[in-house]
Amino acid sequence: MYLNRKWKLFYTAFGQENYFKVVSELKAKGVNYKVEIPSRINFYRSFNDNTQYDIYVKKDEVHRASIK
Repeated sequence: MYLNRKWKLFYTAFGQENYFKVVSELKAKGVNYKVEIPSRINFYRSFNDNTQYDIYVKKDEVHRASIK
């Protein structure tokens, strides 16, 4: 978790498809973001990608970061 008070948890995406959708929208809007994957240990790979991606944006850019 980002303890820096300038960053705010904006979105939690599950799976690469959702992750790339959100990140591509943030990039298109020029919004700075950081990503954290809380659980990096994956002993058993399954066909369903349920990896959790916590996407943080700067607090002063939250208004620009709204996604569809």
